[in-house]
Amino acid sequence: MTTPGEGNAGSKVILKRRYYRWLGTMVGALYFLAGISLLGLPVMAATGTTIEISATADAEVGSENAVYATAHDSASGSYIIVIGGRAGQWPIGVYNVSRFVIRFEETANLPDDAIIQSVVLKLRIDTPDINAPWDLVVVDGSVVSNPIVQSDFGLLLPQKVSGGSIPADGGWGTEWISIPLNETGESWINVEGPTQLAIRSNKDISKTIPAGDDSIYIYGVNDFATPAPAVLVVNYSQPIGNQFVRVVFPVVMASFAILAIIGAWKGSPVLMINGVVWGLIGYIVAMVLVDSI
Repeated sequence: MTTPGEGNAGSKVILKRRYYRWLGTMVGALYFLAGISLLGLPVMAATGTTIEISATADAEVGSENAVYATAHDSASGSYIIVIGGRAGQWPIGVYNVSRFVIRFEETANLPDDAIIQSVVLKLRIDTPDINAPWDLVVVDGSVVSNPIVQSDFGLLLPQKVSGGSIPADGGWGTEWISIPLNETGESWINVEGPTQLAIRSNKDISKTIPAGDDSIYIYGVNDFATPAPAVLVVNYSQPIGNQFVRVVFPVVMASFAILAIIGAWKGSPVLMINGVVWGLIGYIVAMVLVDSI
């Protein structure tokens, strides 16, 4: 038979055990969830690196015909020029539509884990012909052949999404111009092989019949006058501790969660406290290594 004081003491012990079990289980569950959440967090990147990558090949692929729609929609094109070339449209004698293709072989030398921060395409040009306002538009050239061939003209027809653009400016002389790529254009940078881009006019893309000359001359790798390959200015960063944070830390967090739960259910404050404390430290370290914004 127990005295009233002994009964109260026993109830307190039971309540204390239940409290520890509840606390340990809740902390353990939170650590499990925290460990899983680390799998989806973006990893903090190292300081950005900027490099310049020169084009290794380029060509103008064009089509001409007395009927604009025929010239514009040609599957095979009419000519190819590999000593620099034009991009745009003009109706001199017959309708001409030209698209300028550029290949950058050395993007394959970028690190496989490079995180592209920004890209600028630099072109050396002559004063553009502007009958009416028009834009130079960068489009995806990954469909183009290697080496570039005349029939690539038709392959570029469906490439209409802008990866970056700039209005043609009649005030330009023989100079370098810069076209910042947007996020779509940045996604075309191939770190595992060559990157291929093309320049089209927005009026070519919209299939607008030219009333006058709206085109621009772009210097190239093999330009007969002044070879001036296009240049990609790429700023990229690299992740820090990618595998360590995404793979090791979730396992560590799960282990401490199990430790906290076992300690709580076995009535071992030492085990539970170790699980809670080291789990918290592990999570704080993981959060320092990742960019949670």
